[in-house]
Amino acid sequence: EVGCGSGYLSACLAQLGGSVIAMERHEALVAAVEQRLTQNEIKGVEVSLADASETLPDGRFDVIVVGGAIAHSRTRFESALQEGGRLFVVEGKGPTMTAFRIERLSEDRWQREALFETRMPYLHNFGPKPKFEF
Repeated sequence: EVGCGSGYLSACLAQLGGSVIAMERHEALVAAVEQRLTQNEIKGVEVSLADASETLPDGRFDVIVVGGAIAHSRTRFESALQEGGRLFVVEGKGPTMTAFRIERLSEDRWQREALFETRMPYLHNFGPKPKFEF
Protein backbone atom coordinates (compact mmCIF):
# COMPACT_ATOMS: atom_id res chain seq x y z
CA GLU A 1 0.00 0.00 0.00
CA VAL A 2 1.37 3.39 -1.00
CA GLY A 3 0.52 6.21 1.41
CA CYS A 4 -0.95 4.24 4.30
CA GLY A 5 -2.05 7.27 6.34
CA SER A 6 -3.88 6.00 9.45
CA GLY A 7 -3.23 2.32 8.67
CA TYR A 8 -6.91 1.38 8.43
CA LEU A 9 -6.68 0.11 4.85
CA SER A 10 -3.40 -1.65 5.66
CA ALA A 11 -5.17 -3.60 8.41
CA CYS A 12 -8.05 -4.48 6.07
CA LEU A 13 -5.64 -5.63 3.35
CA ALA A 14 -3.73 -7.78 5.84
CA GLN A 15 -6.97 -9.51 6.85
CA LEU A 16 -7.76 -10.18 3.17
CA GLY A 17 -4.36 -11.09 1.81
CA GLY A 18 -1.87 -11.97 4.45
CA SER A 19 1.27 -9.90 3.92
CA VAL A 20 1.25 -6.12 3.39
CA ILE A 21 4.06 -3.61 2.95
CA ALA A 22 2.62 -0.22 3.87
CA MET A 23 4.60 2.85 2.76
CA GLU A 24 4.23 6.23 4.42
CA ARG A 25 6.46 9.31 4.13
CA HIS A 26 5.51 10.94 7.46
CA GLU A 27 7.49 9.56 10.40
CA ALA A 28 4.78 10.45 12.94
CA LEU A 29 2.15 8.55 10.92
CA VAL A 30 4.43 5.50 10.67
CA ALA A 31 4.80 5.41 14.47
CA ALA A 32 1.04 5.87 14.96
CA VAL A 33 0.20 3.09 12.47
CA GLU A 34 2.65 0.68 14.10
CA GLN A 35 1.10 1.43 17.51
CA ARG A 36 -2.47 0.92 16.22
CA LEU A 37 -1.57 -2.35 14.53
CA THR A 38 0.07 -3.64 17.71
CA GLN A 39 -2.82 -2.52 19.95
CA ASN A 40 -5.33 -4.24 17.67
CA GLU A 41 -3.17 -7.35 17.25
CA ILE A 42 -3.07 -6.99 13.45
CA LYS A 43 -0.39 -9.25 11.98
CA GLY A 44 1.15 -9.27 8.52
CA VAL A 45 1.76 -5.53 8.03
CA GLU A 46 5.26 -4.11 7.66
CA VAL A 47 5.19 -0.31 7.85
CA SER A 48 7.98 1.39 5.93
CA LEU A 49 9.07 5.04 6.18
CA ALA A 50 9.51 5.87 2.50
CA ASP A 51 8.44 8.25 -0.25
CA ALA A 52 7.01 6.40 -3.27
CA SER A 53 8.10 9.24 -5.57
CA GLU A 54 11.69 8.28 -4.74
CA THR A 55 11.65 4.53 -4.19
CA LEU A 56 9.55 1.39 -4.03
CA PRO A 57 10.36 -1.83 -2.18
CA ASP A 58 12.39 -4.38 -4.14
CA GLY A 59 10.53 -7.13 -5.91
CA ARG A 60 7.27 -7.51 -7.73
CA PHE A 61 3.86 -7.54 -6.12
CA ASP A 62 0.51 -9.29 -6.49
CA VAL A 63 -1.44 -6.16 -5.57
CA ILE A 64 -0.57 -2.48 -5.21
CA VAL A 65 -3.03 0.01 -3.73
CA VAL A 66 -2.18 3.68 -4.11
CA GLY A 67 -3.81 5.61 -1.26
CA GLY A 68 -3.77 9.03 -2.90
CA ALA A 69 -4.35 10.46 -6.35
CA ILE A 70 -1.68 10.87 -9.01
CA ALA A 71 -1.94 13.43 -11.81
CA HIS A 72 -0.48 11.26 -14.57
CA SER A 73 -0.01 7.56 -15.13
CA ARG A 74 3.19 6.42 -13.45
CA THR A 75 4.69 3.28 -14.90
CA ARG A 76 6.74 2.84 -11.70
CA PHE A 77 3.70 1.27 -10.02
CA GLU A 78 2.71 -0.79 -13.06
CA SER A 79 6.28 -2.07 -13.50
CA ALA A 80 6.34 -3.24 -9.86
CA LEU A 81 3.52 -5.73 -10.53
CA GLN A 82 4.24 -9.35 -11.26
CA GLU A 83 2.38 -10.95 -14.17
CA GLY A 84 -1.26 -11.26 -13.16
CA GLY A 85 -0.77 -8.55 -10.52
CA ARG A 86 -3.30 -5.77 -10.03
CA LEU A 87 -2.97 -2.09 -9.26
CA PHE A 88 -5.65 0.23 -7.85
CA VAL A 89 -4.93 3.91 -8.49
CA VAL A 90 -6.83 7.18 -8.86
CA GLU A 91 -5.51 9.31 -11.71
CA GLY A 92 -6.29 12.69 -13.19
CA LYS A 93 -6.62 16.37 -12.53
CA GLY A 94 -9.62 17.74 -10.64
CA PRO A 95 -12.39 18.37 -10.44
CA THR A 96 -12.96 14.77 -11.57
CA MET A 97 -10.46 11.92 -11.36
CA THR A 98 -10.82 8.30 -12.42
CA ALA A 99 -10.19 5.20 -10.32
CA PHE A 100 -8.47 2.47 -12.35
CA ARG A 101 -7.83 -1.23 -11.93
CA ILE A 102 -4.72 -2.10 -13.91
CA GLU A 103 -3.63 -5.70 -14.47
CA ARG A 104 -0.23 -6.76 -15.74
CA LEU A 105 -0.90 -9.32 -18.48
CA SER A 106 2.71 -9.98 -19.49
CA GLU A 107 6.14 -8.40 -19.21
CA ASP A 108 5.13 -5.60 -21.58
CA ARG A 109 1.29 -5.59 -21.58
CA TRP A 110 -1.22 -4.12 -19.12
CA GLN A 111 -4.98 -3.88 -19.15
CA ARG A 112 -6.57 -0.70 -17.74
CA GLU A 113 -10.18 -0.69 -16.54
CA ALA A 114 -11.86 2.56 -15.47
CA LEU A 115 -13.95 1.81 -12.37
CA PHE A 116 -15.55 5.08 -11.27
CA GLU A 117 -15.06 8.83 -11.04
CA THR A 118 -13.96 10.38 -7.76
CA ARG A 119 -11.74 13.03 -6.27
CA MET A 120 -9.05 12.65 -3.62
CA PRO A 121 -5.91 14.47 -2.48
CA TYR A 122 -2.70 13.90 -4.41
CA LEU A 123 0.16 11.88 -3.03
CA HIS A 124 3.21 14.01 -2.28
CA ASN A 125 5.17 14.70 -5.52
CA PHE A 126 2.43 13.12 -7.66
CA GLY A 127 0.27 16.20 -8.26
CA PRO A 128 0.04 18.18 -11.50
CA LYS A 129 3.18 20.00 -12.60
CA PRO A 130 2.91 23.80 -12.37
CA LYS A 131 2.23 25.48 -15.70
CA PHE A 132 4.42 28.26 -16.96
CA GLU A 133 2.55 31.55 -16.94
CA PHE A 134 3.86 34.81 -18.39
